[in-house]
Amino acid sequence: MKGFRHSCSETYTNLPTQVIVSDSGNHRVQVFDKYGRFLFKFGREGSADGLFKYPRGVAVDRHGNIVIGDSGNNRVQVLLCVVLKDALVVLL
Repeated sequence: MKGFRHSCSETYTNLPTQVIVSDSGNHRVQVFDKYGRFLFKFGREGSADGLFKYPRGVAVDRHGNIVIGDSGNNRVQVLLCVVLKDALVVLL
């Protein structure tokens, strides 16, 4: 995929229409539709809430929140998400 540096990992959300990808080299998370078309991205390099340093691994918990392994900051971040009209919205 264009725009990625280094490795990335992905997971399907509980929505069958979107894929969440941790873009480790760019210190962000990207969301694509099921056809691989870019929808939106969030995060940048940093240590505050909602910022990442080499995010590795993404999962979605049973409540639909995004769980991200923020490897460079030695933590796991849980981001609150809501679904509006079959679209994922991330609340940082």
